[in-house]
Amino acid sequence: MSPKTLLLVLFVAGATAVNLLWLNSSRSDASVRVEPLMPPPESNALFPTPLAPASLSDAQSQINRLQEMVQHLEGQVKVLSDENASLLQKLGSVGMKSQTPPSLPNPTPGDSADDNDYVGLSTALLKLRQLEMLPVPVVTQSEEAVRAVVLAWLKSIHAPDHGLRYGRALYALGLVPEVIDTLPATANLLARQLSGWWDEKSQSLLVIPPHKEPGGTLIATDPTLAIAYGQLLRFFSTSVFGPDFGKLSTDERLARLAVLGGDASLTRLLYSIANPSAQDNAFSLPPDDPDHPLNQLPTPDFIRQTSVFPLIEGFEFAQTLHSISGWPQLTAAYQRLPESSAEVLDTERYLNETRVPPDPVSLNQKTLDGAGPAWDDRLGQQVLVIYLKRYMDPELAHAAALGWRGDRFVVFADAAGGRGHSFWRVKTPSSEMAKDLRQAFTRAVLQHYGLPEDNPLPTTTPAEERTINVIQDGAGVTLIDTGTQPAAHALQNLK
Repeated sequence: MSPKTLLLVLFVAGATAVNLLWLNSSRSDASVRVEPLMPPPESNALFPTPLAPASLSDAQSQINRLQEMVQHLEGQVKVLSDENASLLQKLGSVGMKSQTPPSLPNPTPGDSADDNDYVGLSTALLKLRQLEMLPVPVVTQSEEAVRAVVLAWLKSIHAPDHGLRYGRALYALGLVPEVIDTLPATANLLARQLSGWWDEKSQSLLVIPPHKEPGGTLIATDPTLAIAYGQLLRFFSTSVFGPDFGKLSTDERLARLAVLGGDASLTRLLYSIANPSAQDNAFSLPPDDPDHPLNQLPTPDFIRQTSVFPLIEGFEFAQTLHSISGWPQLTAAYQRLPESSAEVLDTERYLNETRVPPDPVSLNQKTLDGAGPAWDDRLGQQVLVIYLKRYMDPELAHAAALGWRGDRFVVFADAAGGRGHSFWRVKTPSSEMAKDLRQAFTRAVLQHYGLPEDNPLPTTTPAEERTINVIQDGAGVTLIDTGTQPAAHALQNLK
């Protein structure tokens, strides 16, 4: 007999019992008739006639039997409800197993989505974030497998040589210690940082379970963040990563990623507040803590800091929008994306009805020794903060970068095969703010090359023979870091 049929039978039996009791109580049998509470008018008794003991006993016994029947029915209903919920859960699990994409290996025993209820978590997060989407399979994968999926995705939204060209440009400015391909490094960090990904090819949410590295180090993971980020990536991918994404500046890409990462971080936080046991202590550590899972990867600090920017500063941005009118306000941000990291760092800039775009920086010439730039970019306020705070207190770095209004970062290849020649000009609103930025730039670049703070500029570094200079021109400040003195002299004329 099915649960629904059994419930119907029990309901009919209960209704029949109640009906029989009502018919029995309406009969004229004196043994069960209740006497009037008030005496007849002709009676002179001061108190009503009491109920006959036999009548009270029979009525009470019927009431007791009805109560026992009701309790029994309630118990049966509870048992059937629990059994029905269990059957639905098993049915859903079987359905999700049947949808496991064939292109990915099946979850290993003990680490399956069913064992950890990742399917239920996915449904709960969709409801919390108010995303109207159908649930999709949730598949546990190794970190290596997720890393490969992320790397393939990064290559699909960037030019084929983007990672190496960007790595060479960062090396020319001294932001990374050697030439690297930034795409594999970024994929490593994203897989570790997010603990999963949305795989467009298999239409699955990938989750990395806790695991040990070959050396035995336990790697904690964050399934809540993985599923939250994956769902948002699935829902808003077209808005954030349109066909023009690869052509955007570093600043614009960071700003867009901050909306997505901040949204996922906020979703994760609100879920962890309602479910404290879902929070992993390892991910509550600050990103610069040696025990944080991210710091167990050998990755340049600049790549690490730009990778955590969307989840940390992006969280503040998302929280501010959410506080205005809830999820609809944050969802609207995907149709009105921030134009710079400055708008993420200062939400008032973004919310201003008359948004002022970053000031463009023009160049007087676009060649060096007859060759065009190997890299032409806008780094943005966040990269400026990262550059400065390596050698000063973060608060001072933020204060110096507060006047950012626009920048231009250009790198020319070194014909001799060296690091390359870099030119970075930043615009500020006033000469006073430009003066503060020039001082901060000077301090940072001198400390980077191990020179005393009172060393005059321009100068040539003793170790790498780099020619460095910081120039203030009205409200603009230019940092020049080149491999030769002639190149440094030529780049001064770019502004």
